[in-house]
Amino acid sequence: MEYITSLGAYMVAVLAALLIAARWLLKHDPALRVEPARDTDCRPRSRPDD
Repeated sequence: MEYITSLGAYMVAVLAALLIAARWLLKHDPALRVEPARDTDCRPRSRPDD
């Protein structure tokens, strides 16, 4: 029974570490950041293109 308990605790700890690492990576990795597209000509559009 002690083996099953320690194995379960190990699995929970690994899962928690993976979730923390994924959260940190999504927050801090510049390659995963999505920046809004900017208009290059800086002129306001009066109507959408057809």
